[in-house]
Amino acid sequence: PVVQSPPRAWVCLRIPAIGETVSVDEAAVVERTVLGADAVAVAACFENSGARGPGDGAIAEEAALVLGNGAVRFLDLTTGKPCGKSVKLEGGAGGGTVAACGLGARRAAVVRQGGE
Repeated sequence: PVVQSPPRAWVCLRIPAIGETVSVDEAAVVERTVLGADAVAVAACFENSGARGPGDGAIAEEAALVLGNGAVRFLDLTTGKPCGKSVKLEGGAGGGTVAACGLGARRAAVVRQGGE
């Protein structure tokens, strides 16, 4: 999945598996989700709570997207569709620097610095 430019849409692409011949022409759009505001941060959320990331053999199944309006949306990395409910950050994204870190299935930490 990728965030398009301008960052107002989340696009899930299907590409050939490792070992298959890869061609740009073979990537297929699985889903395109229009976002209500610009995406300002994204984090992979790993299903296996014992794993800490890709180095542990974990597979990210969801992504947390932080939007400029303060919404945090969770999207399925296989289907590209929203999963679960969105949440709203108190005070919004604040216009400063925003970072996100996945903590597990539908769990993410968001840090804001500067702004309002």
